[in-house]
Amino acid sequence: MSSSLTISHYILKKSFDTYTLEGGSVSNDIEEMVTKWLLDEGFEVKRITTGFPIESLWGLEVRTPPPTRIGFRVFKPKAKPDRTILTLGVAIAKEHLSELGKMRAENRFRFTSRLVLELLKVCNTCNILVEPSPINPKGITVTLILFDEYIKNSGRQEFLNNVYKLLNTYVAIISYFNEAFPYIPTSKLRSENTLKVM
Repeated sequence: MSSSLTISHYILKKSFDTYTLEGGSVSNDIEEMVTKWLLDEGFEVKRITTGFPIESLWGLEVRTPPPTRIGFRVFKPKAKPDRTILTLGVAIAKEHLSELGKMRAENRFRFTSRLVLELLKVCNTCNILVEPSPINPKGITVTLILFDEYIKNSGRQEFLNNVYKLLNTYVAIISYFNEAFPYIPTSKLRSENTLKVM
């Protein structure tokens, strides 16, 4: 009896660089495998060829289902094709940048250092980069590197666990800033205090 594993899922049809599912079977190709898993979970997946920090063999732009619509990218670096990289970037809101600008440099450094520590609690295998620096933060990039062998051997559930771990860093970043500098747009306040009569 053979102990080999057969992957039977779907063929991914590419139409205008957007993936859709059709009946069939999928190869052991990582791009097809992760695309299928993401589509099955309701993510929007679009193939892209530009916008990566390094030269890549292939790449996907992924968005979570509504209402959150968090975007991240999945790509395979050309220089190291034995791995797949998941990355998420968060630009700091102008209201929060304004508050950070009022702080002394050492306090901004402490603030971003605590943020990095909080993010490591959410994803201790992620690489976290505060850009352009912890003293002058404008954005945060969170990256997770998964070896292809790991993806194939651990399967769909573990891959999706890693995706959700990455997405939870987004929630942690937003929560951290909102706790430190609560900001509710005045339009939101007005809409919650308005009684609509039909």
